[in-house]
Amino acid sequence: MGSSSAQSSSYDLSFKILLIGDSGVGKSCLLVSFISNSVEDLAPTIGVDFKIKQLTVGGKRLKLTIWDTAGQEKFRTLTSSYYRGAQGIVLVYDVTRRETFTNLSDVWAKEVDLYSTNQDCIKMLVGNKVDRESERLVSREEGISLAKEHGCLFLECSAKTRENVDQCFAELALKLSVTHSEMTNKDNLVKQHTKVAEEAVSERLLEMEEETKTLKEALANRNNELQASKRPKLYTFEVGLLLFLRCDVKSGNRSSRRSLQFMRVFSENILGRWRCLCLHHSDGLWSSVCLVLSVMNSPGCGFVVHEGGG
Repeated sequence: MGSSSAQSSSYDLSFKILLIGDSGVGKSCLLVSFISNSVEDLAPTIGVDFKIKQLTVGGKRLKLTIWDTAGQEKFRTLTSSYYRGAQGIVLVYDVTRRETFTNLSDVWAKEVDLYSTNQDCIKMLVGNKVDRESERLVSREEGISLAKEHGCLFLECSAKTRENVDQCFAELALKLSVTHSEMTNKDNLVKQHTKVAEEAVSERLLEMEEETKTLKEALANRNNELQASKRPKLYTFEVGLLLFLRCDVKSGNRSSRRSLQFMRVFSENILGRWRCLCLHHSDGLWSSVCLVLSVMNSPGCGFVVHEGGG
């Protein structure tokens, strides 16, 4: 909205203001009256001109660069480029010439919409030459109504007598300063909310990483459990214990049961060899092996048997 100077401490904010309106409505006189506190009769502006004024409004030092544009239609192409970057636009009409008031809607407001690049531009409608009250053709009420229609501030003044001249630019400057502060606060609030949102997202990402890590660990543990369930189990028996073994053998559609056998445990290696012998049957068609052990006495010595397999 406005710009702060890092190189100069003579002002806090700088604003560009544009004066537009029909030729002869008193734009240049209005500007000179404000800048120099004097009244002069001036020739129509050719092209563009600008003046700089510094003032303090609302406790802030403001630098106003005010551009005065030619109102003649032949200069429209030249002056259209000066809308770019303007934070304030003053639309001036002559209260004694009704066509200058009508052209605000028919011409100048349309140019503002077409060429202005600042969506937050502050507009002010100014009716000049109120010192010629007996010649007035545009009422104050009409001016107020048009200002409301186009979202503008409104003021009537006289560049000749300097009535309301300072007030005109002071009100516009105050509105520019307040709007700049509001936009700055809004930007800071957006940045603050963005920072909070980014922190929340980062925190959630860390939580998701931890959840993923926990899930992977759980899956790894489950996989280890499944692998462990496929490995032979350890049983303990006492050396010298008499065991009863039954071995069921299935091959294709045939089913047979081997004779019951007893084996006394002399060491775990002996039974280990027995298990291996059963698992490596000579026909190579074993689809299931089940060793069922009945313990005749209390357990003691340890050895490994395969519970089911193929």
